[in-house]
Formats: sequence, C-alpha cells, structure tokens
Amino acid sequence: MDVVVGDVVEKMKGLEQLLSLLDGVDMVEMKSKMTPMDAAKFDSLMAYSFNTLFWVYLSSKGIDPKTHDVKKELDRVKDVMHTLHLLEHGTARNPKQPSVNKEVAARMITASIEKPANHHTSKSSTSAPKDKGGRKVKDGKSKDNNQKKQKKQKKKKEKKNDKSGKRNPDKSTENKKKRRKGKK
Repeated sequence: MDVVVGDVVEKMKGLEQLLSLLDGVDMVEMKSKMTPMDAAKFDSLMAYSFNTLFWVYLSSKGIDPKTHDVKKELDRVKDVMHTLHLLEHGTARNPKQPSVNKEVAARMITASIEKPANHHTSKSSTSAPKDKGGRKVKDGKSKDNNQKKQKKQKKKKEKKNDKSGKRNPDKSTENKKKRRKGKK
C-alpha cells in the first residue's frame, strides 16, 4: 500500500512541475503563434487534462465521478478531440453540409446529354389539333370527350353510394316512376 501512495505522490510532484511551466506562459501570445488546428488541439487537451484531474479529485474524496457532471464534460471533450482527429486526417464531414453522389450526378448528366437515336427525325411542323373552341386537344380527344368521361365517373360514384346504403332520394323516386311505367 505504501508503494502505491508513494507512487501517487511522485506523480503529483511531476504534475506540479509541468503545471509550473504553464504558469509563466502568456496563453494568448502562445496561441497566436499556433495554427487554428493546433490551437484547437491544445485547448481540448487542456480541457481534458483538467477534467481528468477533477475526476481523480472526486474519486479521492469518495464521490463517484460517474454520477457527477464531470463525466458529461469529459465525454464532450472526447467527442471534440475525436472530431479534430478526423478533421486533421481528412475523414470528417459535417452531416449538415449537403454532399453530391458523384455516380448519380454523372448518370444524370450523361442521360441529359445523350440524345435518342430517333431524335434526328423531324416531326411535322403542324401545330397540335384543336377543338371547335380553338383549345388544344390532348391525345386527339376533344374537351367534349373529357366531359363525357367525367360524367361517367360521376355516375359510377353515385352507384357506389347507392350500394353502400346511402340512398339518393331523387334517384329512388325516378326508379319508382320507371317501375310503374313498366307495369302498365
């Protein structure tokens, strides 16, 4: 047990010597000479070191540091250090920054540039067919045909409503009149 305590005392003396080196240093001047990446690494190293020392202090006082806020702070600093490592090695990407899928972009560009083989054939220069009112006709069908389709669809919906139990009072009276005429 005395060996462990003696070892801790020696380590603390070594730590005091290291910290005394930082005592006389002007941090602003020192960081101004660093690159932004080096300054960020230095700041994260200092934050991690001091939080680790506080962790040890809490442990020495019998307080569980895992339940203390220092745990969250250490995790946050570890995340920053990991991000800095990824940035330094060029493997990090901001998830909020959009990226381009190069394969898909190349396919889209190729597809838009390439023309179909029958592209060179000329289409007739006549304009699209028009109905009586001068409106363009889609697929060779006039607006009257579209109205007929809409009426048919409306009738189908009415029949569905009749089958579903919803009776149209006007329809039921018409049906009664038809039945009466048929009996006569």
